[in-house]
Amino acid sequence: MGGLQVCAGSHRSGVYQVRPALGAGAVEVTDLQSEDWRYNPVGQGDLILFHSMIVHQGVPCRGNRLRLWMDTRYQSLHEPVSKTSLTPFVDALPDWDEIYRDWSDDEPMRYYWQHLPLDLVDLDPSYLSQRGDMAIEMGEAGDRRALSALQRIVHRDPDPQRQKQAERLIRQLEARERQRNSRPAPITTASACASEAVMVLCINYKTVTATLIDTMNTIVIAEIGQIRNQQTLLHGQQPVN
Repeated sequence: MGGLQVCAGSHRSGVYQVRPALGAGAVEVTDLQSEDWRYNPVGQGDLILFHSMIVHQGVPCRGNRLRLWMDTRYQSLHEPVSKTSLTPFVDALPDWDEIYRDWSDDEPMRYYWQHLPLDLVDLDPSYLSQRGDMAIEMGEAGDRRALSALQRIVHRDPDPQRQKQAERLIRQLEARERQRNSRPAPITTASACASEAVMVLCINYKTVTATLIDTMNTIVIAEIGQIRNQQTLLHGQQPVN
């Protein structure tokens, strides 16, 4: 995946209808009112800020190296906070005790949120359940666009039966893809080639994920330690509204 595009003004139209799709977000908007996409090249160390409701997408990567980025959310202290937002991302990282293992006990940023007046609420699973239902239906119909969402069911859904169902559909879709790729391929456009590259990445998700998680664990823990040592975090300031 390359850089990021945002659809200008799309944050003013509320919640959109979506369906499962290939890619990092595993969904695509089906009722977008505008196609006014904006994009600026960004370099190493650059920061992009945008509203949580704005429609955004990645553009094709034209380089030959893996692009890593950090995705961070912030909100007002006066809004409810999901309990899952206070845990390491989807259990891919160590728990907080492991992350803070080498920090001193008097480090003010250790578990800083425990000292804030937060309104903690349970995560509403309805959106994820709806996406999962659509992915299973599309997978049963042989639609490979369901792959990314099915992979999320396998790794994150609490229902073991639903996980097994998603695993079965992934195997079926992968088998169809291998059969399709064994035939002589016609000449494709650049955009079609980019789609196929995304597909290959999705099919090999399980293999790639293990390597990426190990790499990201090392990077994130190192970055956290560096930030702590340099004392660059702004202690005592309230989150931006």
